[in-house]
Amino acid sequence: MIISMARWMRFIGVIKVVGGLLTGFFLLVGVIYLGAGLSTDLPALGKLGRTVAENRLTFFALALFALLLTVAGTLLGFVLYTAADDFERVARSDEADQDYITAGVRQLNTYFKLSILLGVAAVLVGLTAAIGLASQAQVQVQVGL
Repeated sequence: MIISMARWMRFIGVIKVVGGLLTGFFLLVGVIYLGAGLSTDLPALGKLGRTVAENRLTFFALALFALLLTVAGTLLGFVLYTAADDFERVARSDEADQDYITAGVRQLNTYFKLSILLGVAAVLVGLTAAIGLASQAQVQVQVGL
């Protein structure tokens, strides 16, 4: 049972690392595309380009935060992968089981605490950005009337 759990932890850790690297790549490509679109007024951006141009600081701060979450998620995948190694050592060896269990549980504890903390931070930042952009849009609508 411990070996099966370690395999699943390793699988999820690899998925998180690969997913984090891909997310970071696409996030950087998107930021570069938006930056190029804002500097040359690409018509392909349309209404989105105007919204981003009016709120550059907000969108680039959100992109930076997303990049930070991507790096943290990738590192958490690595932590889960190494915790799986510790649990597999428990199942496959007869020596130092207590040390391996302690190391694995400590890494799992770190993984879950940071995952929850990052999730709460992402929700709070997203809500704050949405409220800020909505209030700015409301002000623009009232001024336009």
